[in-house]
Amino acid sequence: MMLPNSSPFEIESKELAHYGLIKSLMDRLKLTQRLGQVLPQKSRHHKLSHSEIVTSLIYNMLGQGSGRLYSAKNFFEKFPVEEIFNRKIDVNSFNASTLSRTLDAIAKYGPDEFFLDTAFKVAMDNKLLAKELHLDSTTVSFSGRFKKARKGKGKREKINGLKITHGHSKAKRPDMIQVVMSMITGGRSGIPYWINTHSGNTNDNQLFQNIIIKMTSFLETYAPLKTNYFVADSALYSKHYLLNHSHYTRWITRVPESVKTARQILEEGHKGEGWIKLPNGYKYRKFESDYSGVPQRWLVVHSNKAYFKEKKTFRSRIYQKEVELRALKERYCAARTLFRKKEDAYEIANKIRKFSKYHEIDVNVVPYYRDFHRYSSVEMVLQGYYLYITYHRKKEKIQRAINRKGKFIVATNIKDWEKTDKKIIDAYMRRNANIETCFRQIKSSQFLGKGIYFKNVERIQAYMSVVALALFVNNVGKLILRKGLKSTKQTIKNFGNRKIKNPTFMMLSKLMRRVQIIKIRLKGKEFRKILDLDPDLVKVINIFGPVAQKIYGFP
Repeated sequence: MMLPNSSPFEIESKELAHYGLIKSLMDRLKLTQRLGQVLPQKSRHHKLSHSEIVTSLIYNMLGQGSGRLYSAKNFFEKFPVEEIFNRKIDVNSFNASTLSRTLDAIAKYGPDEFFLDTAFKVAMDNKLLAKELHLDSTTVSFSGRFKKARKGKGKREKINGLKITHGHSKAKRPDMIQVVMSMITGGRSGIPYWINTHSGNTNDNQLFQNIIIKMTSFLETYAPLKTNYFVADSALYSKHYLLNHSHYTRWITRVPESVKTARQILEEGHKGEGWIKLPNGYKYRKFESDYSGVPQRWLVVHSNKAYFKEKKTFRSRIYQKEVELRALKERYCAARTLFRKKEDAYEIANKIRKFSKYHEIDVNVVPYYRDFHRYSSVEMVLQGYYLYITYHRKKEKIQRAINRKGKFIVATNIKDWEKTDKKIIDAYMRRNANIETCFRQIKSSQFLGKGIYFKNVERIQAYMSVVALALFVNNVGKLILRKGLKSTKQTIKNFGNRKIKNPTFMMLSKLMRRVQIIKIRLKGKEFRKILDLDPDLVKVINIFGPVAQKIYGFP
């Protein structure tokens, strides 16, 4: 707020929020310096360095901005620019044109290489590399006007091997164009080390194999740790990869039910001997396997809670199929439909047979003759055919399907003496709370707004690398926050006024929204005041160190 010029003093208010913590974190990681080494300092089109612009995009994504370039100026009008950048910057410098040119610089450098040379190197310098590497992929949908390919109309643009196209949408938006984003994260905090952007119709099986080969080679060159192992879903488990003995990788994955031996094991009952109990209603059995000639350990995991839930859902679907079968029977059978040809009746019968794989359907096609007038020379005339259907449940097949509920098989080639069965299961089950959480954050409105709108395909790849870099800062901040609270044996209150010891950095950003910095200028002197700092926030600021303490006005 600015008072009229006639006033003897001026008052200015800015939202300080959690930006001081991000500033402290980036200084601690030396991320801005690393960005300056990777990207050229400036473009002739703007005054800010590319590293400052990338940093500003991270503040925008981790702050209250919408994540869109054209609205960045609105965000920085309320942003404490001087406190964060340590110099005066014209807010008009943060415009879509300026930010887009930085994305062009990242695209020229190579989006994937840019992320590796920043996030991975920073993680390596700060000893943030973990043994447990989680691998997965997701689809990111977007819209925009793209140039047509020169070789014919109607084809989407393909740049640097990236094909802009439709594909199987994990977000259930098959109507939108998409790209596939793969990511490797490490540790319990889910710190991203590797990202790749691929064509929208890329298959996970081949994708995972290529990524692991590249990542293994990269680790051997820059961070040789013999104890690394990859955790991925069933897309990793394929003969093509497991039979590739040209390299050795330690892995933990899920065995798909398409493997005949795995399906037979899952169809066995979950009662009997050999089961070992785990916490929270889980239990497991151990098998030795040499599938594809690779010695490995199979751990069949059963959850009581998941079993009863999936069993109830499955029985409901069986009942729903019977309701639909009854409706089809009433429509085509019981002398309701007269088919002129026998083939027409059998065609409908075959469609009904394929309708449910858990029902045995018996078909009977009966000819229908009509008796004409008694004085006619023709006594009986064939008029058509009636279709009669009976069905009953395939009890054995249904029971085998029920036995598969609430169970899955975790496979690994890690030897027993290196990692216990319980740790293997725990590592696989943690992936949902790890990399899946990262994907949810990336797709949230905080990072991507309501969608991505770019005319240039290369900018999409560059922007996704910056999004992943913002996620890197966010998750490192979460790690430092939790370690700090644990070491000092402290807790902070959440929105429900409940004390917790494992807050997220995103939750902290919401708690600190109310923190304001007030500047009062009187007779050439400036006075600063920080408002709405409660004792919990003081604890957090002390955890993040001297830079944060200075920004928030601590003595």
